[in-house]
Amino acid sequence: MKYLTKVNKEKFTSFIIILLLALISCGIFLKFHMITDTYWNIGLGYEGYKIEPLKDGRIINYSILSIAQVMNMPFKVYQFIMMALSILFYSISAYWIYNELQDRLKNKNRINKAILLLGSFAIIFNPMTVEAFAYTEVVMALSILLGTKAAIALKGSDWKSRIKALALVIAMGICYQGTINFFITLSIFLFATTKKHNIKDWIKELVIIGLISIITMAISLVTLKISNNILNREQSRLGDEFNIIYMIKGSINVGINVITSMTFNLFPKYLIALFIIFGIVLTGVSITKKEEITAIPKYLFIIAVAVLSCTFPIFLQTGPSISARMSYSVGAIIGLTINYVILLQSKESKIINRILLIIAIIAVATNIYDYIMLGLMNIESQKEEKRYIDKINECITKYEEENGITVNKAAITFDRKFDYTYSNLPNNTFTTRGILPAYSRIHTLNYYTNRKLELVQMNRDIYQMYFANKDFKEFGEEQVKFSKDTVNICVY
Repeated sequence: MKYLTKVNKEKFTSFIIILLLALISCGIFLKFHMITDTYWNIGLGYEGYKIEPLKDGRIINYSILSIAQVMNMPFKVYQFIMMALSILFYSISAYWIYNELQDRLKNKNRINKAILLLGSFAIIFNPMTVEAFAYTEVVMALSILLGTKAAIALKGSDWKSRIKALALVIAMGICYQGTINFFITLSIFLFATTKKHNIKDWIKELVIIGLISIITMAISLVTLKISNNILNREQSRLGDEFNIIYMIKGSINVGINVITSMTFNLFPKYLIALFIIFGIVLTGVSITKKEEITAIPKYLFIIAVAVLSCTFPIFLQTGPSISARMSYSVGAIIGLTINYVILLQSKESKIINRILLIIAIIAVATNIYDYIMLGLMNIESQKEEKRYIDKINECITKYEEENGITVNKAAITFDRKFDYTYSNLPNNTFTTRGILPAYSRIHTLNYYTNRKLELVQMNRDIYQMYFANKDFKEFGEEQVKFSKDTVNICVY
């Protein structure tokens, strides 16, 4: 009984530490925040907004939005609940990984457990995960939760465990198809760190993971097709032609970029590549037995799976593109590296452990810093967006009062060298000006002006007379011109 109490206290403490780290990292996103999609979502309202995830076959997201609509939930309350649940689900996922790996530690001292806990936290709260907190949804966090549980379930060699894993991954795919790469990578990692396996075991495990992933993707595609048939529209995500050579080459090229220079302006360049180098070096010096000679090839295989499972599927799309929220497993490389090295050690090495502990602390601290800085950038961007549109609204109000005309239309164009962000902020999901994208510009304008302006095409003569070839450096009233009930805006 005393042992059970001690174990339960230790588990509870571990979870609380992970949750506290998560709140330090992501607490800033509990505050109401806006990105381009948020303006668009609010502009559409629940009725229009809930159709968008349905177009992509995300039935769970559609259902959550439908419930919020029925409850007439204020959007700020909805966002807070989604962010709070996301933090909780990600924290549970990190704890599950830590709890699963703890028994595999050969030396269960406090330092090793601390390294493992920090590594597990870094697997989930990685540089790519942060983008999920920009969006007002919980489905990405829920999909990671389901994928984590599925990967852990696969450690059972019986068919019951495999069917359970399949069911969980199918649910994961219905939540958000872009996170299946995380399940694939985590499953390979957990298999590689259990015990020594022969080639036959590896082939068998890869086939099972592959089949589960293929079945899930097939069901996701069927769901996508059914959803679009119900909405009476053609799906536009998938391409019609598949060139396997092109896909493989493209996957490798994009993969190299993702682990080196393609950071989506969310984290420092070469951060992930640097951790891969750390992983190779520390894995090499940790090998003390002949049977551990395959440790480096296994590590490199895990990295390859993490990268290619993200990049290969994008070449099934009509316009191949990748985003941070589709690259969970690449971001997870940092935490996977830390945990792989600590699990590999069969003999206690104080030097390696201290180095690894420092690396783990730096990894988590870097991620926390990036999360907080991105949140602060988003706050600054919102303030600047409001100031900018308030000035436009002042021009509209002045025009209405002087001419006795109600402005109900808006035409928007851009100067030659318009800025993507305010205050020279780096351009990313958190900082892109809401007035820029076609889908969000009128909704951004309406949100801050508290109007219901209709977006119209700008008259060519007005454009040529006032805005052609202009390059404005800051806001001025010359960027706002009127024609009857239409405000014509040139965004600098």
